[in-house]
Amino acid sequence: MHTARNKHRFLIGKYRLFTQKLTRPVRVALITDLHDSEYGEDQAALKNALTLVHPHLILLGGDMLDHQVKARGAQTLLPWLGSTYPCYYVTGNHEYWSGDIRAVKEYVGRWGIKVLDGWGELIFPNGMPLWIGGVDDLDHNRAARLFPSSPTWAEELDSCIRASQEHEDAYRILLSHRPELTAAYEKTGFDLIACGHAHGGQVRLPGLLNGLYAPGQGLFPRWAGGRYRLSPKTTMIVSRGLSLKHPLRLGNPPELVVLDILPAEEIFSLRAT
Repeated sequence: MHTARNKHRFLIGKYRLFTQKLTRPVRVALITDLHDSEYGEDQAALKNALTLVHPHLILLGGDMLDHQVKARGAQTLLPWLGSTYPCYYVTGNHEYWSGDIRAVKEYVGRWGIKVLDGWGELIFPNGMPLWIGGVDDLDHNRAARLFPSSPTWAEELDSCIRASQEHEDAYRILLSHRPELTAAYEKTGFDLIACGHAHGGQVRLPGLLNGLYAPGQGLFPRWAGGRYRLSPKTTMIVSRGLSLKHPLRLGNPPELVVLDILPAEEIFSLRAT
């Protein structure tokens, strides 16, 4: 990973992923855990950064809104994202804690952003085949208990797996809020799992401590932020998120993630230079 410091209080974390499934590069931006934070007037800093990195599509990994923060961060950013890029969204726990998840999904979808809750689709950014699927946050299970006709989180994941298997030649991505569910992810066959939720472990000492505490993992989280190999087929990228709600972020600035999915042949050209 290469990180480039941005003067507007967040980093751009860049990852290169290589695959034999593509013959041209595809660039994906991953935005998670905004928690309604605001980066300048009209979200100018985030918009400028995205314009500069010029992704083919954007993944929104949950907790874009916050059930406690009464700000306009998501309200300002989401309409612009939906009108500028192909965007895919999954819920986070804070959207469920709002008490009206249906209204949240309707609001996000209003801007042309596709809400993934147990389904996915085949797309062709830069002419390359990608299958993008996503599941609700695990707190969806509480709603499923209230509405027996609703699928559980595990059933949503199984639905995504089965649908993606019809497109095994495509590069397959699963968008899911929580990184700690690795026992479920590692057997899915997806090429990439994209997550957030951990907030980078709040306190980070590069080379010594990758994270002090993360929700869902507790102290010294294993999956606080970064790249993780879950199986020979599956890589997980965990964003450190863009929340300014959590002031205790020592050595752990907010992060906008950029994923470059590259043809495997480019490994050799990089090594030769």
